[in-house]
Amino acid sequence: MKVLIPAAGLGKRMRKLIRFLPKDKPIPPKEMLEIGKKLMIDYALREAKLAGFEKIGIIVNPKKKALIEYLHSIVSDACIFYQQKPTGLAEAIFLAKDFIRNESFAVILPDNIFLPKKGFPPAIKQILNVYKKYKKNTVGLIRISSSEAKTFGNCGRVKLEKFNRVYRITELGDKREGYYEQKEEWGLRTFARYILKPEFFDYILWLRKRVQPGEEVDDVPILQRLAKEGKLIGVILKGKGFDAGNLRGYFRANLNV
Repeated sequence: MKVLIPAAGLGKRMRKLIRFLPKDKPIPPKEMLEIGKKLMIDYALREAKLAGFEKIGIIVNPKKKALIEYLHSIVSDACIFYQQKPTGLAEAIFLAKDFIRNESFAVILPDNIFLPKKGFPPAIKQILNVYKKYKKNTVGLIRISSSEAKTFGNCGRVKLEKFNRVYRITELGDKREGYYEQKEEWGLRTFARYILKPEFFDYILWLRKRVQPGEEVDDVPILQRLAKEGKLIGVILKGKGFDAGNLRGYFRANLNV
């Protein structure tokens, strides 16, 4: 199985970080910001390799020259795809269609950092183990407190039904501006790790016909349809997840690594 690491976004949620960076240095791409002593992109690459993925596809924006140079220096065997404009995550994934061929594939979003619980494999490996058993599109779920919720972007809200030792996702909320809100002391939300069947590419074509000109072709509407059709399950990940793609989450990740 191959793994995709989409890294073409422009990092709009991180623009406020500029005031915390040295004035005399160029602003790095989001994926090259440090978390602990490692670059954000390094966490995704390490997770992919620890999970046993040997064939890696990385989608980047050609304007991220520093990231591209860095990737060529450390992962010379990876396939790099260029997304010219930020037209949505699903559109980014579609660029790798020929690379994936007619096979299931994994997705790791590098601005979501996961630290597995001691004795457990990386997040994407935990999901892969469940996918192998049920052969359904599978996403990660994390348990978060109401205070932690405020460090995540406003997406990933789910309705669930217990299904053996995993969950059937019956409904997935829309992606919105701002931070995640959770009234309950503890709750479950999705985490940006997926194992997807090749049918995902057919759903991208379906969505392309329905978006208005200028709108993004995002992954959320596709995952929503998969949930409605009973084709999406989730597994609770053992460990801690962080949304380092926004300011609050980035600082929280740095405090915990």
